[in-house]
Amino acid sequence: MIYKYLCVLLTLLIAGCSSLNSLNQLSAPITEQLLPIYSEYYHVTFTSDARKIVPSHWPISYQILRENDRKKLDNYLNIFEQEFSKMPAELITLSNLKTVIFVKELYVGEQYRAAVPDYINEVLYYDINAKNEGYARRVIHHEFYHMLEQQLFGSAYYKDPNWQNLNVANFAYGDGGHNARSSNVSLFTNPYPGFVNGYAMSGLEEDKAEIWAVLWLDQYWQKTYPMLKHDCILADKVNMLITQLSEFAPSINSNYFHSRFNPYLLKNNFRCNQ
Repeated sequence: MIYKYLCVLLTLLIAGCSSLNSLNQLSAPITEQLLPIYSEYYHVTFTSDARKIVPSHWPISYQILRENDRKKLDNYLNIFEQEFSKMPAELITLSNLKTVIFVKELYVGEQYRAAVPDYINEVLYYDINAKNEGYARRVIHHEFYHMLEQQLFGSAYYKDPNWQNLNVANFAYGDGGHNARSSNVSLFTNPYPGFVNGYAMSGLEEDKAEIWAVLWLDQYWQKTYPMLKHDCILADKVNMLITQLSEFAPSINSNYFHSRFNPYLLKNNFRCNQ
């Protein structure tokens, strides 16, 4: 009887240890380097290992990814790879981006974010739990543009006078993207001359970043292109953004984007009906 009791106890202990080991494996942090081919090509570190990240001076908080997040991470990396690989290495070099970290529960202060750029440490944070695939793709490009603007113009919040002059006289932007968080502001409704959506109206930097994202995403370009035919201000902004970029990266010009969006483009440049 004692022998049987000991055997049962031993079996339970082994099963318990096995279950505990499985739980430990699932909760282990994901620390390996990600996307090694792109890391070599772009000279950027792609990781989920928070130990590689210099703490930001902004109140950025997040949860590290663990093995039980692996499936979501793999799904997000598939989307990220498709979008990031659209950009030539010349652009990434211009942005001075050093590290991309994938996390969950990403916040700035008490505000949830799908992505956050840290211009000081040259880090981009992406939350693998973005609300939907279309939004995830847009955020990848939108937040990258903020990094690019920082390097090209000395500030991610550069108040570009030439851009401002394209707007309707006396137009005033809102008080920044951090205060424009309702879902309807992201809808592509051309709510005001020169703007693809309400979020673009929250700040000049957001205006540029939203148009930049559109240039890389066919699904949003197809929504935006019809606007250009009657919204001359918006058409001028598209042209100005491409012209400004081509001054730093000559290969990324209107011909580059025309070849990407054919057959949704007009010939020569993005024009509206005067």
